[in-house]
Amino acid sequence: MIHHYINLVCWREMLTIYNPKRDFVWVDSYILHVLVRRYRCTVAYKPGTSILGAVGKDNSNLNGWFFFTAVTAYNLPENIQVELPFLKQILLPDNVKQALQSLPAGTRVGLGISAPKQNHLAVAMHLIRPDLEYHCLGASIDLYNKNLAKAQKKASVLSGTGFEWVWFLIQSPRRTSYKIILTICEAFKVTSINASRKRFIEFVSICKKNTNET
Repeated sequence: MIHHYINLVCWREMLTIYNPKRDFVWVDSYILHVLVRRYRCTVAYKPGTSILGAVGKDNSNLNGWFFFTAVTAYNLPENIQVELPFLKQILLPDNVKQALQSLPAGTRVGLGISAPKQNHLAVAMHLIRPDLEYHCLGASIDLYNKNLAKAQKKASVLSGTGFEWVWFLIQSPRRTSYKIILTICEAFKVTSINASRKRFIEFVSICKKNTNET
């Protein structure tokens, strides 16, 4: 299975690749959750950063995980990560294929590159190893692992509050500022443009629900 943690910037792309037999679509950002709840109030809110609670200093917390990242995460052991080259196309390099093939069944694979590229990459990986569990965690892997002790504290305090963007803005101002602008534009489109609104309602229907939804 593939766990996609989707924000307002990449929801359209997720809708184009969605396969109900393969994909779990989680609402990743607070603003997306607010907009989704206008049409389906019981959709689950599950930021990808909450998954990073599994990452810690003690290797026992990393048991069963393997990471493919945009840059080397220096607080992760070298033997459970592969740094990805810049990918112009979603073609898996030989070293990535070899790493995938070597993983035990059921391994949780964390992908740490930008969306929607990481989501397409997860689909390509799933074709090779459908027995693995993929988590599209984005660049937050890099930010959270620059200072792991701080990361764990911030993850516990900010994850799910809707204010994680403040910490990301401090850590990566240029990237986060650009995403904020894109988010504002998308929020306008899905609330004010009829074609976008209809498409967005389709997206809402594929989002994972709360367990208490009937």
